Amino acid sequence: MDESSDVCGHNDVRVPANGCGCVYKMDLEEIDGWMQITHAQGFLCGDSNSGTSDFDVCDVNNIASPDNLGWIGKKNGANTIFIAEDTGDHQNDYGWIVSLDTGERTRFLTSVYGAEVTGVSGFAYI
Repeated sequence: MDESSDVCGHNDVRVPANGCGCVYKMDLEEIDGWMQITHAQGFLCGDSNSGTSDFDVCDVNNIASPDNLGWIGKKNGANTIFIAEDTGDHQNDYGWIVSLDTGERTRFLTSVYGAEVTGVSGFAYI
């Protein structure tokens, strides 16, 4: 565990540091009347080891600093999440669609330089 990444608190949730960010999958369990996270694992994590350039610290074919998430549930036949970026690790921020069933990700939006991708929490806004 890289303690130098613990810049915002007591590092109570100990997961490996990833400068490109991760989206975590978490198991919930009701304990004493409260829903609590009992296990977390990285579902989709960015990568700084490939697909980079002078302008892109993180792989352009993967997420960087995921910011907003929106879910289209199974009842709609999709079981898909939207992921929006707000990052300095890609020259342009991206919007992603990720299948929760297969893990397949597709970049569906590329912003202009300096813009933030947002508004994915309600897919009707996109």
